[in-house]
Amino acid sequence: MTAVKKFSDNRRFISGSCDGTVKLYDMRKIEDDFTNGSVSTVRIYEGDITSRVTALCPLEGTDSFVVGTNTGAVSLYTNEKQSSTYLKGDSEIRKIVD
Repeated sequence: MTAVKKFSDNRRFISGSCDGTVKLYDMRKIEDDFTNGSVSTVRIYEGDITSRVTALCPLEGTDSFVVGTNTGAVSLYTNEKQSSTYLKGDSEIRKIVD
């Protein structure tokens, strides 16, 4: 595991890892059954290559999150689907937070 962050609602959190996965967790489900606490898993790909997750940031008040990878790419995920990606050095990256 390379990153763990909680959502602002304090009942969900996400984790990222070297194998290119982001897992979303729901604390209520973990309280009921710790072994099945992961709500869903998202694989992070850049082309045909699985990327290592190096940074995560849930966006407050939404179900969206931002993922940074070892290649310098930054991607926005909404409802567990990739909606945009900005490559290292891309000046358009501000669009994610603006």
